[in-house]
Amino acid sequence: MDMDDGCYLPMSFIRRGRPSQVSEAFFTFVDNALQDLARVKGWHFEEKPTCCRLIISDSAHVDVPLYAIPDAEFMTLQKAARAAGLETATGSVMLHEAARQPSRDRWDLLPRDEVLLAVRGEDWKESDPRAVHDWFTRLVEERHGELLRRVCRYLKGWRDYNHEKIGAVTSILLMACAARAFEDALGDGAPVPSRDDQALAAVARRLPELLSGPVVNPAAPDQGEDLTERLDVMDIRGVAVTTARVLSAELDSAIDRCYDRQLAVDTVRRQFGPRVPNRPDLVGAVSEATAQVLSRPAVKTAAPAVGRSISG
Repeated sequence: MDMDDGCYLPMSFIRRGRPSQVSEAFFTFVDNALQDLARVKGWHFEEKPTCCRLIISDSAHVDVPLYAIPDAEFMTLQKAARAAGLETATGSVMLHEAARQPSRDRWDLLPRDEVLLAVRGEDWKESDPRAVHDWFTRLVEERHGELLRRVCRYLKGWRDYNHEKIGAVTSILLMACAARAFEDALGDGAPVPSRDDQALAAVARRLPELLSGPVVNPAAPDQGEDLTERLDVMDIRGVAVTTARVLSAELDSAIDRCYDRQLAVDTVRRQFGPRVPNRPDLVGAVSEATAQVLSRPAVKTAAPAVGRSISG
């Protein structure tokens, strides 16, 4: 599980000093608060370039990005939070909860050019998460349905389980790759299968190719941001491509070439870890004969010669 839960400051606050000083102070404050929480809960805290991360378990973490928004809109969030009963005993307001309220005053309806993201060592930059949200929501609601959302979640789970090797593969990169695979399949007239496992396998087959080349941020195509550049910066592009090839091969094996239910579960768990329950009783396996046939690649053969015959 990969959750994002933003923390907000009014714009006037960041103008009290140099942007770099305020950004550093904001991170220090939130880092300290989350480190205290992690100690109490037995969680792990990790500093990330654009957020503070709480690792709750091997399969769950919460990222807290830090934003600055216009003062008037910050006050709007406070009012919405109080109206929704989200004020704490100390008088502070849980703005992250207020942002989720079904209200005209939600932060995702604010002007798009007035959201700044704090970046460690890089002060602030314009970064509106609503652009990604809107792009992805349109794809789900207008073109591909919830299947696309579920496939993206599976890919994030795979990335999280293999975090030590491919942690630099961002969520937006995986979403962009999945969306490209869905869109290309639809354009070819053969949409991805409707079954979750087969749809995931279809996307996984495209993943090595997509991670090998540039992937422009589809939420802001005019900016030309290549989402794979980070892989080169972290020197893991080759590892990411290889790991994706293994994922594709293992999924194909588990889905189409395995007649042993336990083996199928073990194969998938190698890629996704314990988040996949060890429940072979839930698996519908193909017969051994079918698995053997499917395990062999298709081979083109010449058409057999058919002699002329005379009937009657």
